[in-house]
Amino acid sequence: MRPLLVLPVLFTALCVLAVRCDSNDTEVIAALRLKLTATSELIGVSTTLTRGGHGVSCSCADYCTSQCFSLQCSPCPAAAFSFEGGSSLCLAVGPLGTGLLCHVELNGTISQNACCSNSGPTCWLPSNECCSSGDCSTCSTFPLPPSNLFTPLRRMFDNASNTCYVAEATASIKRKT
Repeated sequence: MRPLLVLPVLFTALCVLAVRCDSNDTEVIAALRLKLTATSELIGVSTTLTRGGHGVSCSCADYCTSQCFSLQCSPCPAAAFSFEGGSSLCLAVGPLGTGLLCHVELNGTISQNACCSNSGPTCWLPSNECCSSGDCSTCSTFPLPPSNLFTPLRRMFDNASNTCYVAEATASIKRKT
């Protein structure tokens, strides 16, 4: 079976379980987090089976609620959100709890470009809709999925410098000075 077809089914099954689980069932929630983190790593190193293969067509509702992903998607580097207004993107847990996803180049480099865009190559946004440019500000508000599945990312956003950074790395640097 093609990985492109298996991953959405796996993700859907995990999300259904997460919604149906009691938020107090910490063992199940912890197991789901581990599986979703592993899925995030898997899709980041996966490529389509054929050149020009079919990718995922993402709706604005899914894209604007951080629920869309495809092969060749991996957590964006913190620097991708170091700009004015990047705070919410910096701290967003994304569809798999590892942060919003960026496109992975064929050489394995994680770009600073959103995984899903109007040009693909593995995840396309709809044409002539509110999110076609990758900006959801003109879209109506979509209901957000349950938020109790994921823990907050270990990132921080400095509003003074408009910088997104990994909290642990910065904390160790500050201690040395």
